[in-house]
Amino acid sequence: MPARVRLFTLLFATPLVARADDLIELMQQRNCPDCRLADMDLVHADLRDVDLQGAQLQRADLGQPRLDRADLRGSDLQFTNLRGASLRSADLRGSKLYGTDLRQAKLNAVS
Repeated sequence: MPARVRLFTLLFATPLVARADDLIELMQQRNCPDCRLADMDLVHADLRDVDLQGAQLQRADLGQPRLDRADLRGSDLQFTNLRGASLRSADLRGSKLYGTDLRQAKLNAVS
């Protein structure tokens, strides 16, 4: 395999890996700005009032989570499953939402 192809594969085909210590920090302290939680399974998670500002949540499965009043400013939520999420009063300013599934999400007072 040519060196250019290997380099491309390493740079672009390797998924962003979720960090276990970020998940532990999130669950214990409910505060994890800039967390790397891409591809994480957080279905039905209770994440009310958490600080996930700038978090990397690409392709995460967050089906039916409680994200009321969560700070998600500047987070990368591309292709994330937020189907049925409760996002009441959540702050999504500057978040990347391309391809995000927001069907049946509760978006009352979202900013």
